[in-house]
Amino acid sequence: METTKITAKVDEKLLIEFNNKLESCFIKRDAFLNHVINIEIDCLEKEMKGLKQTSAARQYISGKLKKRRTKTINIVMNKKTVEKLNLIIKKSNMVRDAFINRIILFLSASDDVLKFLDLPQRLNEVPNNFAFDMDINTSILSGFKSMMDDPFLYLRHSIKLQFDIEIYRHVLPEQLHGMSCYLDNSCIPHTREYKEKVKEKSNFIASLSDEFEK
Repeated sequence: METTKITAKVDEKLLIEFNNKLESCFIKRDAFLNHVINIEIDCLEKEMKGLKQTSAARQYISGKLKKRRTKTINIVMNKKTVEKLNLIIKKSNMVRDAFINRIILFLSASDDVLKFLDLPQRLNEVPNNFAFDMDINTSILSGFKSMMDDPFLYLRHSIKLQFDIEIYRHVLPEQLHGMSCYLDNSCIPHTREYKEKVKEKSNFIASLSDEFEK
């Protein structure tokens, strides 16, 4: 496998938690990230197909990430995967570091973070749980390999059921907008679309108030 090295700025607190969890599982960071991104790249390409976020959205996402305390890391990756990722970035106008941070967020999210994201913290909390229908070997290493074939299986399933959207299109809370792969202009402050959404929401609330006062 031909490899290349990419540089990414990752939220420092997120990176510390991620590194600690990897160390406790005796997992090498670069090899793990390369594996996960190599698997997820097809899902990302499918979700971003036909989408191109505006320059305003890209600048907003990049700015939100820069406001977080970040640390620069190097990741050794499959060269073909990097080339495919760069093509997706070019077509969709995505922020690459936002994608890397989002991957790490979902890989290492604590119970508190999952609760903040309104996502299940345990497999038995996953809606329409199908965990025991999976053909996973009871041998720990074989079972681990099976889980790594689709590391976001349960989160992807939960997000789709709860929010009716795919994992890379799901809009995170405003505090985590710097980890967005795509944001519509209606999420970007000061844009015309955002102002229209705020106005529409205000009109809706006003109409409800009028109904209650009758």
